[in-house]
Amino acid sequence: QQQQQQQPNDPWKKVFAPDGRPYYHNVITNETSWTKPAAVPPTPPPKPTPPPSVWKEFKTEEGRSYYYNSETKETSWERPDELGEKKNEGNTNGVDGEGEVKGNGSTDNSGEGKGEKKDGEEDSANKKEEETKKDLSPEEAKELFIASLEDNNVSPDMKWDAVMRMLLSDSRFSAIKRVSERKKVWNEWKPLRRRQIGVELQEKHTKACDDFKTMMMKEPYVFEPNSIEDVDFLLAQHSEYHNVKSKSERRQLFNAVKTEKENALRKQVQDGEGVEEEFQKILDNIPEFDPMLTWNEFLQFLEGVEAYKSNDLFKEYPY
Repeated sequence: QQQQQQQPNDPWKKVFAPDGRPYYHNVITNETSWTKPAAVPPTPPPKPTPPPSVWKEFKTEEGRSYYYNSETKETSWERPDELGEKKNEGNTNGVDGEGEVKGNGSTDNSGEGKGEKKDGEEDSANKKEEETKKDLSPEEAKELFIASLEDNNVSPDMKWDAVMRMLLSDSRFSAIKRVSERKKVWNEWKPLRRRQIGVELQEKHTKACDDFKTMMMKEPYVFEPNSIEDVDFLLAQHSEYHNVKSKSERRQLFNAVKTEKENALRKQVQDGEGVEEEFQKILDNIPEFDPMLTWNEFLQFLEGVEAYKSNDLFKEYPY
């Protein structure tokens, strides 16, 4: 009869031969031995893998490194301690922490990246930048921050993370030091900018319509009985036609111009009829008028008639 004694984590098990002598059997390798081999120390568990850092490294267009915290949305020029010391890499192609290439990454003969400042120049520029920020009032910092948004044509529909990456190389963007304050100003600016864009688009649309009407007022074919379909190929030769995008709106403007021209002509005819009646009255009241005068002699004669010269109606219709 065999007996077996169990020991945790020990592959060597003690069993007994038919004659009662004990021996040892390795349940893993199937080896046997009259004497128990020395116990092999257990393999220590692997060290836990540290969690990935929330800090990522990126580079500006000039090749300068900056760091972005994906949790707090904070940005920093200083390398965070948890990233450790930066390795001296020979590759200066400007690859960021996500593997994205920033800038052209080319180098000149001296081995320094093109457009990069020397250490002394960069330190001096940073020092001046920090000194300038210290002197800014909160309102001035806010104005600089908003100027960086507008000068870089930032859309109010962009994501905040994308805005930070886009403007981090603009020193005005960091005029407001706290990220939470920057985001607050950004959220206040977005609806204002959307309204401003709406006003600009409306002004642009109004000007396009006015220019189209002015162009049609000069064209003789924009008149009854023509429709816009009749003269569309002529209108399409003008840039003002294409600046009004809506076909139905072009038709409305065309009909409005036709009506305006018809009203102007009707008034001119009515005024002309009134001029004839007034002129006849003047002639009837000139006893020395000679009906045998030539046209040019008659015009010279009229210059001496006070009733003709003082009547504003004849200034508009002199002949």
